[in-house]
Amino acid sequence: PAHDNNPSVSTAPTTTVRGTFTNDASRICSRQLARRYYLIQKAKMASIFGIVINTLNISQFTTIVSQLQSKLHRHDRHAYTLVISKLNVAKLTNFAEIETFVLVGCSLQFSGLLDNREFHVPVITPYELGFVLEER
Repeated sequence: PAHDNNPSVSTAPTTTVRGTFTNDASRICSRQLARRYYLIQKAKMASIFGIVINTLNISQFTTIVSQLQSKLHRHDRHAYTLVISKLNVAKLTNFAEIETFVLVGCSLQFSGLLDNREFHVPVITPYELGFVLEER
């Protein structure tokens, strides 16, 4: 560029802004990963799981639900299958005996629930269940 030969033009502010953004994003990502890791570790102690289907088209998810039920059964864990529309913390709180929820369905609808710190029970994804059962 034209300013390469001009020593009075500094790129330090851009570097600083990018560095700050990178550090903030890295810190947020680290916190989120630590939270997911904590929930996976807590879910390892659970013996009763709730497989929650949150979609109107249940037929698309019968295979994955069957696979999750089989995995839990092989690891001597009990599973309830729940179909809940408009999922929220209040609805899940009604199932007090469930120690961990595994969410199946549209991930966009889960984003707020997966990171909800108000909920006392781990809420995990099917992928994270593999770590819980030490299959990954």
